[in-house]
Amino acid sequence: MEQLAAEPPKKAGRISQNGIKYRTLCGDCNNRLLGIEYDPEFIRFVNGIGQCLRTTMVLPAILGFEAKPQRIMRSLLGHISAQGVGRYRKGAITEPLKNYILDLAVPLPNEIRIYC
Repeated sequence: MEQLAAEPPKKAGRISQNGIKYRTLCGDCNNRLLGIEYDPEFIRFVNGIGQCLRTTMVLPAILGFEAKPQRIMRSLLGHISAQGVGRYRKGAITEPLKNYILDLAVPLPNEIRIYC
């Protein structure tokens, strides 16, 4: 029997209890940028909505929240964009989206619409 090719050696990996895990963000982006700058505002916003939904009071048709929408959007888009280190395909919106997430002075790209 002819052997066509040798199997490549298997890479040493980590045993994971809850499915496949791979690095999605560098520590600086995950801890400093998202974790300190953006995520606390997103968490505060979500918790505020949760409190309204759990109340037994009759609520008005429109609710108002004080929030920092740019930080909330950057938090959402930062986590959605995290596909793994070196595992993304570049597209027309990739660089503008990256610039938006990394720099508070950059406006939301025109191609993106976020509704709440």
